[in-house]
Amino acid sequence: MRPLSLKGLEAPAKINLRLKVMGRRPDGYHDLDMMMVPLTLADLMDLDLRPDGILVDCDHPDLKGQQQNLVVKAVHYAQKYWHFNQGCHVTLKKNIPLAGGLGGGSSDAATTLMGLAQLMGVSIPSGEFARIAHEIGADVPFFLSGGAQRAQGIGEVLSPIKIAFPLPIILINPGIQVSTKEVFGTLKMRLTSPTSDVSLPRSYNRLDDLCAWMENDLEASTCSRYMVIQHLKEALLCHGAKRSLMSGSGATVFGIFKTAEKRDQVFELMKKDFPTFWITKTEMAR
Repeated sequence: MRPLSLKGLEAPAKINLRLKVMGRRPDGYHDLDMMMVPLTLADLMDLDLRPDGILVDCDHPDLKGQQQNLVVKAVHYAQKYWHFNQGCHVTLKKNIPLAGGLGGGSSDAATTLMGLAQLMGVSIPSGEFARIAHEIGADVPFFLSGGAQRAQGIGEVLSPIKIAFPLPIILINPGIQVSTKEVFGTLKMRLTSPTSDVSLPRSYNRLDDLCAWMENDLEASTCSRYMVIQHLKEALLCHGAKRSLMSGSGATVFGIFKTAEKRDQVFELMKKDFPTFWITKTEMAR
C-alpha cells in the first residue's frame, strides 16, 4: 500500500555559476547557457493527499492565499498529464528568499512533482522536461535532475557537471524582490542572434578553473537599478571571496570561498557590516 503523505521533503536553493543570454526565441523566451548548482539551503515541505482540492499552507506572508504559485501549478500538471485524480495539502516552510534568484519557487514545484510521483508510484522521464519548463517554470527541470548541471535552451536541456571539490558559499540578499521578466525586458535592445555553442568543460578539479567560466549577463541590468548589489559583490571580494556574482536575475549575491573556515570568518564580518540584510552560509549540495 502506497503512503498517503510525505514529510520533511527538502526543496534546495540554487545559484547560477554562469548565465549567458544567447538570444531571443520566437516564443518570447530566451535561449540561455547556464551552469547551476544546488545548495544545502532548502525550503521544507510536507505533502498530504486529500480527496479533492489543492490547499497550500505557507509560513511566508507574501505567499498566503496565492493560488497561482508554482506549487499549485505542479499539482495541476500532475492532474492534467499523470491522471492524478486526488487533491493535495502542501505545507511549506520558506527558508529561501522570494524572487531572489535562488530558484525557491521552481524548487518547491519540482519537489511537489517528485513527491506526487512517489506517492503515485510513477517516474518523471526527462522527455517531459520541455513541457514542464513551459507549463510550470524554466528552472524546474534542473531541480528534477539533481546535482550540478549545464542548462541550455530555456533551461530544459541538461547535462551533468562534475565539481570535484566543496563550494563553501555566503549568500546575501538586501531585501529586494527582482522581477525576472522585467530584467530580461531591459535586455531587448542588446540581444543578438544565438552564438555558436561554447565548449564548456564537463569536469572541474580546481576552483580557479571553475571561476574562470563564471559570469552573469543579467548583472549589468540589475546592478544599474540596484547599486547595492555591486556593493555587496565588492565587499565579499574585499574580504577574500574567490569569486562573487549575482545569482540569476538577482537580487541575491553569492561569494565562493576556498575553505569553509575562511567562509565562516567572512560570514561573521558580513553580518556586522550588513546587519539588516538576509545573510546565510551554505555550500553546494552533493
